[in-house]
Amino acid sequence: MLPLLCGVLVLLAALLVEYLGHCGWLRRRDSLAGQLVLITGAAGGLGRQLALRFAQQGATLALWDVRRDALDELCEWLLERGVAPGALHPQCVDVADAAAVAREAAAQHARLGPVRVLVNNAAIVYGQPLLGGSTDGGAAAGASVPQLRRSLDVNVAAHFWTVRAFVPQMIEEGRGAVVTIGSIMSSLPAVGMTEYCASKAAVSQLHACLRWELRGARGIRCLLVRPYLIATPLFAGGAPIKVRALRALLPPLEPPYVAARIVSAVQTRQHDRSNPNPKPKPKPKPKPKPMPKPNPDHNHKHDPHPGKSVAPP
Repeated sequence: MLPLLCGVLVLLAALLVEYLGHCGWLRRRDSLAGQLVLITGAAGGLGRQLALRFAQQGATLALWDVRRDALDELCEWLLERGVAPGALHPQCVDVADAAAVAREAAAQHARLGPVRVLVNNAAIVYGQPLLGGSTDGGAAAGASVPQLRRSLDVNVAAHFWTVRAFVPQMIEEGRGAVVTIGSIMSSLPAVGMTEYCASKAAVSQLHACLRWELRGARGIRCLLVRPYLIATPLFAGGAPIKVRALRALLPPLEPPYVAARIVSAVQTRQHDRSNPNPKPKPKPKPKPKPMPKPNPDHNHKHDPHPGKSVAPP
């Protein structure tokens, strides 16, 4: 009986150590202070939270987005939260344009030096069925050819262009990390998200193949993040799960929580962060009850505060 009990305790201890190691609690954390982190789609909901989290670790930020006004608003938002102006380097770049990516990568290298962490975060989704309403009698129009091409260019091809532009810098420096923002939708079908699901499956394979290509390069790591639905403008009003009861069990992930897990995974040298569990939302504070009106006929003999109503504890 005693040997069996000892074996069970050893197994439980090993599982606990494995769990803590997977969560990053037992891993040594790399410092990002002074390191250049490039985030594509930086002005989006997850992108801005990633920028804030990396900045809080002392990183210098190269913020890429196709929208100049959104970049300006992002920089103001970061400055309001204490990020130093010298740490922000916004650049309006269309990552779907291979020539533009190569051109800006060379110019940025001359200004800021090599990229330490590349976060391929830019993505779009049109939410249109592939075949339109012809198969189910609906009236929804199918995704247009320009929409499909744009989606695949931003969601897939852009990863190729940024990897080819920045990973050679990492190899030359002997250190670096490539973060691929995928999605659990790469393994789940959904109507109206055909091109998005397919593109996320493609970048998941890109991540796997890139790890094999870099197996001989020391100090270069690849991290694939596959979260569930994130509460960002990209999916405003949408959810793969339409049943209300199931949505209550699987609420959308909050961007600050996902960003914190990603930055932690980068610092602890992890390779895969799939579908992080949602952080429990704090319970709303109960509304204060209205104070009872004083009763003029109340006997104040035993009232500790004559003439005043006592609020409930």
